[in-house]
Amino acid sequence: MFKNLYPVVLKNLVCTTPISEHLLISSADYYDKDGFELTDLELVYYKVNNFDTFLNDCLNHYCVQEQWYELDNPYFTLEHSLILHRCSFGGEARKQLEDYKYINPKASYLLQGEAKWGLDFSLDHIYNGKVTEVLHIEQDTRSYDQFLEMKDGFEVFVQNTDWEDFYRFLNSHRDERESLVGFEQNDWKARKIGFKKAEVTQKSI
Repeated sequence: MFKNLYPVVLKNLVCTTPISEHLLISSADYYDKDGFELTDLELVYYKVNNFDTFLNDCLNHYCVQEQWYELDNPYFTLEHSLILHRCSFGGEARKQLEDYKYINPKASYLLQGEAKWGLDFSLDHIYNGKVTEVLHIEQDTRSYDQFLEMKDGFEVFVQNTDWEDFYRFLNSHRDERESLVGFEQNDWKARKIGFKKAEVTQKSI
């Protein structure tokens, strides 16, 4: 049912190479303190530091992200399934930003941001025009080793779960589930299948 694409988990998430001075005017607006979406200024640094191979706009957000799974099933669909990365800044790139923050204080976002790793798995069921969100899990960490453990454990979970059975369970408890609002539904489903929460995320700042 699921095919693991074995995405690369990058270990050294640090931008150290500075950018051309004229590119510093790139916007640092809308810094994503909670997730992985990059500002224009971050994008310039990521490209210069050779992270551009992994940059794409899945979910309409430019991030260092890779597809994790493919799914072959007529009724279940992966809305998205991603391994995500975010970098910190060091070396000459950091020195450059330290100087630039006096011209553009928003450069401080990049300086204060910490590297982190994340997984994002969203599975839906579509039948006869009816969409049911089966499970949406997001987990972040600032530890590379912890992330590998998290990812490996989640892969075992994906392969060993009877998704048809869980979908039937969701249908049989539809009234209970749909009485909840927003993320409360996500947490309810997560607990029913063995997680404490649907989202366990780390702020970049």
